[in-house]
Amino acid sequence: MKNSVLKNKNLDLLFLSAFISAVFSESQSIALSLYVLNKTQSVTAFSTLLAITLFSSIWLRPFTGVLADKWNRKTELIVLNFLSFLVLIVTSLFADNNLSLVVIYGLVIILNIITAFYSTGSASLVRVLAGKEQLSEAYSINSFISSCQALLSPILGALLFSSFGIITIFTVNGLSFLVALIGILFVNIPDLRTEPAKGSFTKNFISGFSYFLHQKVIKRIAFTLMFFNFFAIPLISVGEGYVLKLTLKVSNQQFAFSQTIGVVGTLLGPVIFHLMKNKIKLEKLFFLSILELSGLILILGISASKVLSSNFYSYILYLATFFVMCIVETLLNIAISTQIQSNIDLSYSGRLGGIMAIMFMGLTPFGQLLYGALFEYLPVAYPFMLTTVIYVIIALYYKRGMEESN
Repeated sequence: MKNSVLKNKNLDLLFLSAFISAVFSESQSIALSLYVLNKTQSVTAFSTLLAITLFSSIWLRPFTGVLADKWNRKTELIVLNFLSFLVLIVTSLFADNNLSLVVIYGLVIILNIITAFYSTGSASLVRVLAGKEQLSEAYSINSFISSCQALLSPILGALLFSSFGIITIFTVNGLSFLVALIGILFVNIPDLRTEPAKGSFTKNFISGFSYFLHQKVIKRIAFTLMFFNFFAIPLISVGEGYVLKLTLKVSNQQFAFSQTIGVVGTLLGPVIFHLMKNKIKLEKLFFLSILELSGLILILGISASKVLSSNFYSYILYLATFFVMCIVETLLNIAISTQIQSNIDLSYSGRLGGIMAIMFMGLTPFGQLLYGALFEYLPVAYPFMLTTVIYVIIALYYKRGMEESN
């Protein structure tokens, strides 16, 4: 424990500041979703909110990444936290609990533009503050904290919205950014800028893309995850509701319990990683995690096809499989984060973070459309079977590339 990440005061303050603002930001997102659904009773209005949330953040990342490499990271984080605080406090002062959709969409767009800058600016700070030797442990702790956030935010968001209304949530979230700003003031963050990064926007954008193309390991990881997320995220986001609600006919309480089971799995993932981190290489963990997920996806398909004697038994099989999947996905995410940050030149971290963010998430909406059609027109087990085969191909693609790189 002498050199434990938990004794790194700079990293602890960074994690604490990020956790405070993230919990209340996600709580606000939950509350906004509830507000829009309650106000409009429209799935279209709700889906528009989700689409705006995704597109206003992800598709800006390549450009915000260039600027992140040009700016002082500490100054950037302080300014962005202050802007978020200012936007939310002004909104809470001049608005009421009967907001129009135009105001909500506008607020979401502004906050997600700020988030796009913040995400690319803070992406490499865990590596900077933890160092390469403690990087995997730092990302394991960060994953655990994110899981706690995912567990708390829906409860907090629903509770605050039901008890006090949407304006109070804006105020509380704004204050959380002020608290995060104060925490960042005490974090010692070195200036990561280099002379080339202080050049023109166009020149830095091109140099970042060129750097990415010449990094074999990073490029292989990025393309692996681009293909993986195109299938993985839509399969669960579309398939979970379809399987549980429409196929297995579970109650709302049972559906909510499946979400809780998933969060518990992500909480256990970092603990398991800590126990095994010295026994397996990250490259092997990455490869085996995808293979294991392919088998688990196949079991999900079996539970969805109702081959068991009752829907209840199928539901139990689904829960058990989903629980293990969340553990494995957490291990995979830790391996991904550690591998990427271990191989990136810090002076390019913002630009590469922006490029990879759009690669990882930019195609997700198209995958959701694909899986919507697959579940609509094919027997329920078929999308799971297809995904199982694709996962195996993706795992072999990654393994071959890493062997060539070595």
